[in-house]
Amino acid sequence: MKLLVLSHLFPNKSFPSFGVFVMNQLLQLAGLEAQIEVIAPVPFSPKVISGISSKWRLYSQIERTRSVNNMKIYYPRYLRLPGRWFRPFAGRSMYFSIIAQYRNLFSSSSFDVILANSITPDGEVAVQLGKQLGIPSACYAIGDDIISYPHESPRMLRKTQFILQNLNGVICHGTGLKKMVEEMAPGVQDITTIYRGINLERFYSDPLQRRKTRQQLGFKDDAFIFLFVGYLEKRKGLFEIMNVFPELFKKYNHIYLLFIGDIVAKAEFQPWISRPDIASRANYIGTVNHSQIPAYMNAADAFLLPSLWEGTPNAIAEAAACGLPIVTTNIPGAHDLLGEKYKPFLVEPGNENDLFEKASHVIESETLRRQMSSIAIDRIRKYFDAQQNARRLKEYLQNLILKNQKAGC
Repeated sequence: MKLLVLSHLFPNKSFPSFGVFVMNQLLQLAGLEAQIEVIAPVPFSPKVISGISSKWRLYSQIERTRSVNNMKIYYPRYLRLPGRWFRPFAGRSMYFSIIAQYRNLFSSSSFDVILANSITPDGEVAVQLGKQLGIPSACYAIGDDIISYPHESPRMLRKTQFILQNLNGVICHGTGLKKMVEEMAPGVQDITTIYRGINLERFYSDPLQRRKTRQQLGFKDDAFIFLFVGYLEKRKGLFEIMNVFPELFKKYNHIYLLFIGDIVAKAEFQPWISRPDIASRANYIGTVNHSQIPAYMNAADAFLLPSLWEGTPNAIAEAAACGLPIVTTNIPGAHDLLGEKYKPFLVEPGNENDLFEKASHVIESETLRRQMSSIAIDRIRKYFDAQQNARRLKEYLQNLILKNQKAGC
C-alpha cells in the first residue's frame, strides 16, 4: 500500500512536537510495510510577516524536506493569512500551492490512497487530489474541525459538510465525534472510529524514573504534584485552574503544579504565575520534546486537564498509561478515553467548585487514586494500543482501495 498523507499538523525543525501524534501513528503504519510520503503544508512567511511575531519567524525557518525512517516529508509553503477569518479559504490555498509545487511527485508516484489529518483544511485538499488522481481519500475528524470550526460561520459549516460528504472515508478519533459527524452531514461514506493510540512501550509506570525526575526537579518525597500538559489557553480549562489552585495551595501545603506546553493566554497566565503566592507552588516548565513527557508523567501524582471542550487528547491516554489518576472534565473526548466507569470522577466543565472538590478528593485519598488509575489504565491498554490501532487503520485503508478498484472495473 502506497499512502499519501496530508497534514498541516506535523513535526518540523521549528516545532518538533507539533502534530507528533500524527508522525507516531505513521511510523507504526510504516512498520506494517506501508510506503508513506507526507505533505505537511506550512504558512508562507515572507520577511514583512515574519517580523510580526516569533511564531511567524519560526515558520520561515522550517525545512523544505526531510526523511524519517524512509518516510519522505515535504513542507510546501502556502498562503495562510493570520486570523480565523481566513479559515474558509485555507484549504483552497493549500491545494493550489501543493499542485504548483509537486506536479512531478503526482505524475511519477502511483499512490493508492490519501489520508488527511483533519477535515479542514487537510480534508478539502484530500477530496480535490483524490478526484484528480483517481484514488480514494480518507480523513480523520480530530476535534476542533468538528466541534468548533464549523460553527464559526455558515460558510464554514457548509464547507465542512461538503468535505465530509465527498470523502471516501471518515475516521473519527472518538465515538462522540462520530456521532457529531453523522448529525452534521448525513450520508457520510465509510465512517468509523479508530483511535490513534499511544506507544505503551514508552508510556508506563516507572518507579525508578519517578525518583530520578523528582530529584532533578527538587521535590521531596511527600510532595503531591499535579501535571498539566497542553496548550495553556482558555479552552483547556486554564482560567479555572488559575482560580481554583490558589485556594488548594492554601488548604494543602504539600501540593504543587507543573505546566508543560505553549502559552496561548500570555496576558493572563504570566502575571498569575509570577505572583509570590503562586510562584513557589506552580512552575512553568515550557515546551519539551515529546520523548521527555513520560519522565514528567512518572514524576507526577495526578494529571490535570479540565478542558471546556476537546477531541480526544492523547495526553490523557499517555498519563493514564503511566498510572496517573486523571482530573478532567465530563466532555465527550474524555468520556471516550476513560470510559463509563470513570464518569463519577469527571468534573463538570467550567464548574470551579466541582474542580476544587474533585481535586481535593484526589489529594486526600490514596484509595481513590488507585481506583481511578486502575479503571483508566485498563481501558487505555485495551483500546489505545498504537500498534493494534495501526493495524486497524491499515485494514480500513486497504478496504477503501479495494472498493475504489471494484468501482473502476
